[in-house]
Amino acid sequence: MNKLTFDLSFLIFILGAMTYSIFGMFSIYYLRRRSCRAHGLDTQFMFWPIGIALTLIFSIFRPFWILIGYFFIEGEGTAQARGRIGIVSTFTSIGIFFLSLLILALFPAMRVTGFWIPSGIFLLISMLNMIPIWGLDGQYILEWEPKYYWPTLVSTILLVIIFRGFVF
Repeated sequence: MNKLTFDLSFLIFILGAMTYSIFGMFSIYYLRRRSCRAHGLDTQFMFWPIGIALTLIFSIFRPFWILIGYFFIEGEGTAQARGRIGIVSTFTSIGIFFLSLLILALFPAMRVTGFWIPSGIFLLISMLNMIPIWGLDGQYILEWEPKYYWPTLVSTILLVIIFRGFVF
């Protein structure tokens, strides 16, 4: 009986984490796509085989990394358009994290579902995405307006430090 209960609770935990991951990725994709279309561009999600392999290898360690793919902007847009799209992506990831905190505050029993696990990953991804290298939102924001890049970078780093219990 105890083994069945453990297996069922573990299944509920994993399903909750997967559901929130899918919700978060869909939210980022949807808002990013709307922002791209407002600027005459498009966005796509690209699966990353190396990231999938790393996810499987490092899934036994904490923090649990999910590196199955990435978003990229299709088309040649202005620096302003790409920067604004980067801001939308970054703050959507942060918003997904705070939504999970709100749900946990309103419904403490939801902790058993495991949905909150990927929320910390979304916060960490928002910080890592601010690295100003090719293809990441940090590069687009920095090329557009450095005055928006630095406060966004600092705020994401501070959020990761403050909520490190959710991230690591």
